[in-house]
Amino acid sequence: MTSPVTDPADPGPPPGAWRGRLLSAWVDGARRRAGWIALASALFTVACTLYMVRELGVETDTEAIFDEDLPFRVVESRLDAAFPMLEDAVFIVLDASSAERAEDAAERLAERLASQPDLYADVFVPGGGPFFARNGLLYRDLDDLEDLVDRLAAAQPFLAEVSRDPSLRGLFRIFERALERADAEAARGLDLEAALADVERSVREAAALRVHPLAFDELIVGSDDGARRYVLVQPRIDYTELVPATEAMDRLRETLTELGFGAGAEVRARFTGNLALSQEELEITRRQASLAGLASFVMVTGILFVALRSVRMVLATAAALAAGLLWTGAFAAFAIGHLNMISVGFAVLFIGLGVDFGIHFCMRYRELRGHGEPHAEALRETASGVGGSLALCAVTTATGFFAFSPTGYRGVAELGVIAGTGMFVSLFAALTLLPALLSVGGGGAAPVAPLAASPGAITPRFTTRRPGLVLAVAVAVGATGAVLAPRLGFDGNPLRVRDPGADTVQVFAELVEEGDVNPWTAEVLAPSLEAAAELSGRLAALPEVDRSVTLLDYVPADQVEKRALLADARMLLHLTPPARRRAPPGPEEERAALADLQVALADFLEGAPPSSLREGAARVAHEVEDFVVRLQAARNGDAEGRLAALNEALVSPIARGLVDLERALAPEAVTLETLPEPLRRRLLAPDGSARVQAFPVEDLNDNRALEDFVAAVRSVAPDATGDGPYLLETGRTIVGALQLAFAAAAGVILVVLLGLWRSVRDTALVLAPIGLATLTLVGVSVAAGMPLNFANVIVLPLLLGIGVDSGIHMVHRHRSEGAEDLLATSTPRAVWWSALTTVASFGSLGLATHRGMASLGQLLVLGVVLTVMANLVVLPALLEVVGRRRR
Repeated sequence: MTSPVTDPADPGPPPGAWRGRLLSAWVDGARRRAGWIALASALFTVACTLYMVRELGVETDTEAIFDEDLPFRVVESRLDAAFPMLEDAVFIVLDASSAERAEDAAERLAERLASQPDLYADVFVPGGGPFFARNGLLYRDLDDLEDLVDRLAAAQPFLAEVSRDPSLRGLFRIFERALERADAEAARGLDLEAALADVERSVREAAALRVHPLAFDELIVGSDDGARRYVLVQPRIDYTELVPATEAMDRLRETLTELGFGAGAEVRARFTGNLALSQEELEITRRQASLAGLASFVMVTGILFVALRSVRMVLATAAALAAGLLWTGAFAAFAIGHLNMISVGFAVLFIGLGVDFGIHFCMRYRELRGHGEPHAEALRETASGVGGSLALCAVTTATGFFAFSPTGYRGVAELGVIAGTGMFVSLFAALTLLPALLSVGGGGAAPVAPLAASPGAITPRFTTRRPGLVLAVAVAVGATGAVLAPRLGFDGNPLRVRDPGADTVQVFAELVEEGDVNPWTAEVLAPSLEAAAELSGRLAALPEVDRSVTLLDYVPADQVEKRALLADARMLLHLTPPARRRAPPGPEEERAALADLQVALADFLEGAPPSSLREGAARVAHEVEDFVVRLQAARNGDAEGRLAALNEALVSPIARGLVDLERALAPEAVTLETLPEPLRRRLLAPDGSARVQAFPVEDLNDNRALEDFVAAVRSVAPDATGDGPYLLETGRTIVGALQLAFAAAAGVILVVLLGLWRSVRDTALVLAPIGLATLTLVGVSVAAGMPLNFANVIVLPLLLGIGVDSGIHMVHRHRSEGAEDLLATSTPRAVWWSALTTVASFGSLGLATHRGMASLGQLLVLGVVLTVMANLVVLPALLEVVGRRRR
């Protein structure tokens, strides 16, 4: 055994030796009652597990990770109370090959969802419904409307002909005439090439008894612009469920499948929105956190085998670690009742940090046993020698977690309470259950071979031989980090911490990139519609604001001129009324019309020069021939079914299109009172308060643009909320929480070290390496473009608590062993293996596809690596310099 070195400058045992004697007695008591403690721990662990499984839920409301009393949350809650249908809406995106198909799909989907009020509180189709079908053209600019009327005038010959005979007979006759002459006059108003392509598919699908509706708008103007529609649905949510709105979201997926809105279909449906994003993120984080926890436990156990080389020690350490994890989970269920989107990963943090106590305890125990100490005496001396530093490490690490508790960042505050308490639970397990498991069944009787002392493999000797060079390099690295530190940024965009492979994230990113959706708007709750109009004008005048919208903006301008223009177009088209149209043809006439179309196509192909139009006509001829062959070979029922499918595909869209066109050309005068109720409810509350939306000019993915936009809006409306201001305020809350937590953790750790050790020198020796590691981590993060975000913001205060631990162990051992003997002890080896297990544990998070979770793991791994380098390279050099000066 190595005897303590007496130093005139530091005589006698270190202050607080009584704590070592107390811990020694505690561990010895656990040894003597090993069987009872093991049994009681097993029963308690089972009870905690059952309680945790039954009581521990998951808080899935993403807004709940911020304190509801924060000013921006209070303002937002007022807007949500006035317009509850806007909260947690699912944004369904419908893409089709034409606007008609997209509109039809949106109407069908909305009708299906609205028929299930027990699952969906609100269903809304922007720009959909009878009101916009009749009055939608009034919302176009006057110039755009004039262009549309010109295009309708050009299509008048086709529209007049098809309105007289809206049947297969009439449609095919138009194609025949166009193909006979194949010039602009014959096909006037008809995009012949696009129409042939649509007819080709319609005929092919009808031959297989399926329906591919003809795009009526393409027949008129040959355009498929605007072939995307949206449906907003608000599921009924119960946040007490493990995954809220599960039934509603599952039913939505089933409905989309039943309607045939899948990938590769005529209509493709996808969805996103806050609720959908949060639900998918919850599922991803739960799955990946569970896998990371399992991988962490397996890797840590494997490292323990390599480090300790004792099956009993490894199993005892792993058992104490698992028991502590389950005890902490039960505490979380009792004290908080749930995990949130951030604290759901506490198990990985617990494993990575909690195992340190067992490693340091077992490494010292094995060192003593290897030197011939009996089991009982080795446990007592281990507790006396390392127990005090373990307790101090528990305090400092827990401080890093608890430092977030008083902040408004509730998500991390709850994680801090759970994980901080877990550090004390882990300490208790290491000083009670671990020695009991090492002692049960006569486990201490077997001799233990000493580990090979190879300090050079852990701490290179040059750190004590050339300390001046080591410290010079350290000062240069720290200075560089200090210069770069002010550039460390915070990325408050929640989209960039989510899994980029998640469907909801991809849809959201696509909509933002294409400009279809601008999620970062500002919103203001005005006391009345008149006040909203005045405020909207002031907002629209700001250079940072592209436009502002109130309910009044949905009353079209220039209605008199627009309605007169549309009335003229209606008279010009002179569509045949239904009562004067030709009678529908029978099956035989339809077969004859098909035969006539075949002849016209053959004649056209015979004389037409090579062109894309000729290629399209050839494909139509092939499909019509195949359809006729199948028609002739089919039984009566199948033949009728194919003709019915062809009518549904080609004739029905024309009939509906003519009705829609006539209705759209005769709009009503739109007033505030005639606006549809679903729209009014989204912009005018029952109490008369009105909603104002402000849209930014710039892309608010840029933090500076976001700050400028919100500052400009708030210069006019100080209580502005919405996603833009909310995003900015959450970022400020998190940065403020980080600053407060870091300062609190540093202050508490400083006070604790000074209070227990009563030595400014030793306290400075512990804090210097972690200060260097922190500055280096910040510098590397800036250089590598790794900003802080919602998930990894906890790293700096946590690293302060973690990094201090290794310094505490090293300095504590130095106080009793001396600098020259320190490198030959088990302490550097324990620090090394402890860091390795922590890196393995956190590294499992770094491999997650969820970018927030991955950034947390990666930054923690980098921080731990830098910390262990500082403690095993720089700290010994510091101790050597201090020792030389003292000598």
